[in-house]
Amino acid sequence: MKKSHYWYFLGAAFFGIILIACSDRKQEAKTQNRPVFGWLIGNWERTNEQAGRRTFEEWHKINDSLFRGMGYTLQGTDTVFKELLQLEKGKNDWEYVVRMPSEKKETRFEFTQQTDTSFTCRNNKNEFPKQIRYFKTGNDIKADISDDSTTIAFQFKRIGN
Repeated sequence: MKKSHYWYFLGAAFFGIILIACSDRKQEAKTQNRPVFGWLIGNWERTNEQAGRRTFEEWHKINDSLFRGMGYTLQGTDTVFKELLQLEKGKNDWEYVVRMPSEKKETRFEFTQQTDTSFTCRNNKNEFPKQIRYFKTGNDIKADISDDSTTIAFQFKRIGN
């Protein structure tokens, strides 16, 4: 191989490696900014609820930056608990937003971790919970809410379509 061809080949190979590396970084950045909550969309019933109670969560995609949910608990035919939930794209990252129907003010939790099948969010100023975590396990989802000393686990199975 002539010396000039060698340098041309070496330069082209180096340029190709740089392009691939940059492409991988751009793809990684797109994945990190992309909502991956498809696994959460649908109707869910809690399987580890107290006897005599039934708890449900429903999640819907509104658009690429907003998912709305509702959680509620029935005791017999009476609704004994209800909360309005949102996953929304904030200024910097995703946030988990909770509002009780009787309250005007919502509580916001900042995302601290997200994968294709899980997320964790935190609000250290909130009395309880300080952390909320959702994750997919097979066809089910699990969630837990916690602070430094207490964790409450939720297990959900998909219901309906």
